[in-house]
Amino acid sequence: MQTLMVYSESGGVTKTVTAVSVAYCAAFMGKRVVLVDLDPRAATTQWLGVEPKEAGLDVSAILGNADPRGWAESLAVPSGFHELLRVIPSGRGVSSQEADRADHSELRLRASLDGLDADVVVIDCPNRQGGPPHPECPHGLRFGRVRGCSVL
Repeated sequence: MQTLMVYSESGGVTKTVTAVSVAYCAAFMGKRVVLVDLDPRAATTQWLGVEPKEAGLDVSAILGNADPRGWAESLAVPSGFHELLRVIPSGRGVSSQEADRADHSELRLRASLDGLDADVVVIDCPNRQGGPPHPECPHGLRFGRVRGCSVL
């Protein structure tokens, strides 16, 4: 499974548009895709018109639980835009959880992806000073070359 994060410390730089576009391109190319909305403003969730299966079953459930291993599969909902594109919606609880950098929510996010039936995971991050909560690099950023959809 390939995991991509769309991140910038600045707001209004088309992170959500980029995340949704990459996710849709991958699904269009035949990849099973899960798009994770980590932004407390829930722009991806609202834009795609998705709702959690039940109240509280959004990405904040993953970030707020001590052991959410494998939860991503059950929280992902169909997008309605493509049969291969599912979304883990954001919720109001995300804003209170993102404030505490020492709580290791990035490790819970990584654990939640265990067993996920997806080829590609795209994570729409909020703008955040000091770097994103990266599932593979919890203590900072890894820099690499940006590549197009052809590598998917």
